[in-house]
Amino acid sequence: MSIALLNFAENNHFNNPSFAGTKIPTDKEEFMSKVNELLNSTELVDGFAPFVKHLFIENFTGCKSGVAEITEENASHLRCEYQARQEGEVAVLGRYFNASDIDVPQAPFLDLILYSKEQLSVEGIEIEEDYGIVAVKAEMTPEESPPVPSTIFRNAIGFDEGGNGLKLDHDAYNASVEYWDRYATVK
Repeated sequence: MSIALLNFAENNHFNNPSFAGTKIPTDKEEFMSKVNELLNSTELVDGFAPFVKHLFIENFTGCKSGVAEITEENASHLRCEYQARQEGEVAVLGRYFNASDIDVPQAPFLDLILYSKEQLSVEGIEIEEDYGIVAVKAEMTPEESPPVPSTIFRNAIGFDEGGNGLKLDHDAYNASVEYWDRYATVK
């Protein structure tokens, strides 16, 4: 089995200092070499859809958590703005902390969110590998945190808006709202 780094994930996690989320401070080739090495000794975990898998690995990059809990002490640093993840997508309201405004811990785990080769093909992305990395989340535990509510909506409105076409799941959406009511991404 092998994994590819998709342009979307590469552009956000390696090349975009204004990205709100996990930033990887490692060369992408070194990162992918280590990921494919660890793939042989780590089991994939099912995700929120049949085509989604998670690879939870030790954070060998030293990156900091991509999210922070909202507390009384840091709530005044919470920022909001309309953001599109890439050109051509509808901008949605997002909230975040600037990393320079709060204490951001180093995360012990990385959650690599993978889409299957078949799903990527449906979305117009062709790869030779079995899976493609669509996102990397630095996590405090080796468990999936829910996507932000706007991602669930974007997925439901379809491919043209940057989503994956997955129908809106109300239970998953409510779990997302519950989680993201307490946390915000770090930019």
